[in-house]
Amino acid sequence: IKEPDDPEAAQKFRRLLDHPNQEIRDRAWIALKYMVEGIHSETLQVVIRTLSDEDKQYKMYAAEVVEKLPSPVESDEAVAAVIRALADSDQHVIYYFAHASTNLKLTAEQTANVIQALTAIVNNTSGFFNYEKSPRNEAVSALGHFGANAQIAVPDIINYVKESNGYAQSDGYSTPFSSALGALAKIGGPAEIITPFLLTGFAVEESKHELALLDAAVSVVNN
Repeated sequence: IKEPDDPEAAQKFRRLLDHPNQEIRDRAWIALKYMVEGIHSETLQVVIRTLSDEDKQYKMYAAEVVEKLPSPVESDEAVAAVIRALADSDQHVIYYFAHASTNLKLTAEQTANVIQALTAIVNNTSGFFNYEKSPRNEAVSALGHFGANAQIAVPDIINYVKESNGYAQSDGYSTPFSSALGALAKIGGPAEIITPFLLTGFAVEESKHELALLDAAVSVVNN
């Protein structure tokens, strides 16, 4: 699905994204999430602006759109909004913005700032209740997106798994250990830190994690 090609129709749709009627506005944003393959630049600007909306629901809608876009978003305004949101006290906001952080075109400095913000979430030991969309798990997964640039966060990722007894596997959702495996396979890092962690995983975890463990082990060897 894509936005209407007709400029007038597209403009009318953009107005719905700021409509005073909440139900209409909600439906427009939900529809936009299915139009990401073809949204106009003017609509993208609305999305970027909404990343800083005072209403958290619309911020999260905008973050979902950013995550789903086929190309990374190149916008200092968007980057600043994402970094601010990663420090939000609402774990639902953090969850969606952790995803959005993986689809931004970043400078080296911005990359370091986003990695720092995600690492702070991984290290947050209070204020989050346990539910299936764990901000800390999602921050770990997001760090994996940054590859070797995120190696500075490897000790924090491993400590998170250890302090949360995160080797246990829950039903249907990612755990600290499974999130860490996926991230470390992309990040790599010092063998003297990662190897003992992987060996503990081989001893504790169920066989369904063996392939992920091997991926992580190969990454350690290659890095």
